[in-house]
Amino acid sequence: MRHKKLDKKLKELLNTFMQVKIVSDPQDSAQKNMAIDKKLLNETTNIPIIRLYYWKTLSLTQAFNKKIPPNLQHLDYSLRPTGGGMVIHAPTDILITFILPTNTPYLPKKTKHTLIHIKNIFKEFLDKRSLPTTPPAHSTQTTIHLCQNYPSPFELYQKQKKCLALAARLFRKNILIQSILHCSNQLKYKDQLPNEYHPLLSPGLPQATCIQQLKYHLKKHLPITDTPHV
Repeated sequence: MRHKKLDKKLKELLNTFMQVKIVSDPQDSAQKNMAIDKKLLNETTNIPIIRLYYWKTLSLTQAFNKKIPPNLQHLDYSLRPTGGGMVIHAPTDILITFILPTNTPYLPKKTKHTLIHIKNIFKEFLDKRSLPTTPPAHSTQTTIHLCQNYPSPFELYQKQKKCLALAARLFRKNILIQSILHCSNQLKYKDQLPNEYHPLLSPGLPQATCIQQLKYHLKKHLPITDTPHV
């Protein structure tokens, strides 16, 4: 109940104080996509930015303080500026980056409350498309090195697989949240991955999810201005 009250309060504050720019600029490699997020992070001052785009290639991203396993370095990959575990990206997955200045009046003191609010926005989006989410599975092989293999209260699951993953990091002037909606059926790429990673592949959402639909949903919660390029 406390989270519901906080969520309602945040929505009211967002609509009162926040002007948001939305950026759509898909790149053709993991390194280029992470470079764009870093560029936006360094440039953002007082106006929050949402970067919303389709991923183009089978790739990996890993937390800034970890390494890509040697047996996966034949794939396109990059370190990302946020934490968490290694994420497998596939074509048509939707990526959403939030860059939120810390001096905006609506942000709670704890980053986890902002993550709860963002998770609830995505949950409503999936619920409206008859894609209900489930609690995370309790795995005996939990490891923080692999995003798909450990449960998080700030993420969404469908049939015990993550369909929404979030990674966040607090900087001096901004909160950076990098998120992914697993829309692609990653199982069709398993021949490009060692067998040990096959259980981590996402089957993707069972129906097509369009960026325009998601953008429309975000506009209902946030006053967004479209910006086609960085």
